[in-house]
Amino acid sequence: MDKKSLQVRAALVALIMSISTANATESKPHAEVLHWWSSAGESAALQVFIETFISRGGHYYDSTKDDQGASREEAIERMAKGYPSTLTQWNAGWDVKEFYEFGLIDAITDPDLSAKLNQTLPTAILDAVTYDGNIIAMPINIHSENWMWHSNDLINHNSTLLSHGWKEFLNQGKLLSKKGIPLLAVGDQSWQVRILFTSLMLGISRKTYKDFYLSTDAKVADSIEFKKILSVFNQLAKYSNSFGDGSWNTQVKAVANNNAGATFMGDWAKGEFQTLGKTPGKDYGCSLTASDDPSLLLVIDAFILGKVNDPLEKEGQKLMLDVVSDPAVNLQFNTLKGSVSPYNQPSADRIDVCSAQVYNTLSKPDAVIPPYASYGHGSYMDKIDVAIYNFWKASQLSTDNAALVTTATDIFRKILVDRNANPDQTMVNVDE
Repeated sequence: MDKKSLQVRAALVALIMSISTANATESKPHAEVLHWWSSAGESAALQVFIETFISRGGHYYDSTKDDQGASREEAIERMAKGYPSTLTQWNAGWDVKEFYEFGLIDAITDPDLSAKLNQTLPTAILDAVTYDGNIIAMPINIHSENWMWHSNDLINHNSTLLSHGWKEFLNQGKLLSKKGIPLLAVGDQSWQVRILFTSLMLGISRKTYKDFYLSTDAKVADSIEFKKILSVFNQLAKYSNSFGDGSWNTQVKAVANNNAGATFMGDWAKGEFQTLGKTPGKDYGCSLTASDDPSLLLVIDAFILGKVNDPLEKEGQKLMLDVVSDPAVNLQFNTLKGSVSPYNQPSADRIDVCSAQVYNTLSKPDAVIPPYASYGHGSYMDKIDVAIYNFWKASQLSTDNAALVTTATDIFRKILVDRNANPDQTMVNVDE
């Protein structure tokens, strides 16, 4: 969507909201929410917030984008041009801090809400949304990204499946390939390939992950563990397929229908399995990688606050934040979303086999990995994602695996060296 179209759309949004407010809802708080929760499971979860918001006197306007990238582009454009949505879905990370530095978003200033968040949120979650002493985003959930979701009919999940260099997992890939079934459903999108890569990295060596993504130590590229990760990743590519339109929920459906052995995706996949009538532990399996010493790679959905001036819109902003942080409402949302609530842990009888792994791992500080987005500026992370994706695509086609691994090692080393030479690269450019 070009800039002129965005401006026209924003004007229409404002007009619709003003007309509806002026008529039947002239005294109601109102809020436009820009988000990318468009899949069946995500939409069902969001409806919990919408219905509660409306029942508490709010007037809701929905701005949904099917694609995360398109949603983020529109959000940045509108913030930079001065007509932001009331609330925008984002992932907690460094770019949110840059939005705040640039004056594009507001911090939470309600003292009662700030006190509530400081008292109730887990430390890792609070740290991810706090900058310079201010809470600059409202956390909605605790997502975890490094999951394997597998068909119980196709995959034999034993204690060594994701241990010892994933040899057993690769062996099962060989067996499935003889039946014409891919081991992995991986959508042909760089972020999906990256999720598989980071899951593999955490599975083989948590220290290597931290050195690579958090410390950006160039020496890690020459380590035995990193080369093992590249070698296994190279082999996995040969047992993979991108189903349908390549969307992540289509890959989940392929596993649910036994068209693929497994998919690596964040815990939002569980919400899609639910919409397909599948029960965790019975119809499909879930495993934080690696199964013998799991890590929890956090991804935090949050609402960032647009700089709005309309008093009723400001009231709508506050009302939605109250809805999101209501423990009972938030728990209901996260049950449908597939994530866990940062505000309320359910009773033991309501925790399924997947959520139990999350709560067990959250109790181990060293195993909780900060959000992927918290440590890297955009251009650096983009280079990493491109390199991972290119290596994956080449691995699917090439038989010269050793040469590919060597080339990839050189590329990743150079990215890390360049990153440390230019640590202040930024993601947001409000002048374009």
